[in-house]
Amino acid sequence: MNKYILILSFISMTLFSCLSTSDYAEEVPLIKLSAKEHITGTYDSLFMGKIMSLFAFEDHIYMSDIDNDRILRFDSQLQFKETIARQGRGPCEVISPLHLYRDKYALYAYDPGNLRLNIYANNHSLCQSVSFSTWVTRFAIDDGQIYFSDPMQTYPISIQPLNGDSIHQFGEFIEPAHGGEIKNYNYQHLLLSSSKHLYGIYTAQPMIKKYTTQGEKLTELDLSANDFIKSNIANTKKKIAQDPSRKKSIYNIFFDAYFHDNKLFLLTINHVDGEVFCNKIFVVDCAENSLKLTQILELKDGWYQSLCVYENSLLAYNATAGELQRFDLPN
Repeated sequence: MNKYILILSFISMTLFSCLSTSDYAEEVPLIKLSAKEHITGTYDSLFMGKIMSLFAFEDHIYMSDIDNDRILRFDSQLQFKETIARQGRGPCEVISPLHLYRDKYALYAYDPGNLRLNIYANNHSLCQSVSFSTWVTRFAIDDGQIYFSDPMQTYPISIQPLNGDSIHQFGEFIEPAHGGEIKNYNYQHLLLSSSKHLYGIYTAQPMIKKYTTQGEKLTELDLSANDFIKSNIANTKKKIAQDPSRKKSIYNIFFDAYFHDNKLFLLTINHVDGEVFCNKIFVVDCAENSLKLTQILELKDGWYQSLCVYENSLLAYNATAGELQRFDLPN
């Protein structure tokens, strides 16, 4: 399996019609952040590779190191604690680990090299493995069920019991304005709040939808009116006009996403003077039953490919620099 399949998705997507409101068209503050800590690839002789997923839980930070086929645990002070899973095809082992999720019961790791979801108990011994043949983006676990994006199905969000095969599906397809394969544009990052609300962030469309865990849609937010998104859309349309065969390509907008303290943090691809960066984070307030873009955080130039938020810190992996960087969140 190509370890860098996620890195090859570039640029943004297209404008589409929808029924959501866009009352945030007012100016949204852009806040530039400077890294307060750096963890390089040679940290403490660890020789850390590309970090494709980050997840914070209590005072632990979990990382999937795709170069070295392993899962790492750090503490909240960013001190290395242990390697949880290593390379291999046996129990507890992983090949090209990607997205992670942690709750009070276990650590869950999507292991595409072995076509499965590995579940590690609190002592990090493998307690279960669930077969997965579909490509999984950010997923969520609640009440013994996994919520994952499956755009090859009639409805693009699936719920599957961890101990069974029955699947319930819900969600909505969105058709890209420039054409192309509709299903490919309906991958979503799925994030779960402590209030048991599920957020679907389309990876290649400027849309967020909020659901109950039973699949009832509560509200949505269309971000296509934002200037950065409009610039991405214009660039995509220009590329397609120059080469119509690019209609079949996927132009991502939100490379990663994270939920913390009733806010969504969306790692966003953007264009500046002809260059492509993945260094802006859209902060969406999820208070009550509304969704509102309140801030845009700008990290240093480069390509960031994963993030998590804990306490008052934002941790992101800068693939350009080959290091983890910690930022203080603004008030």
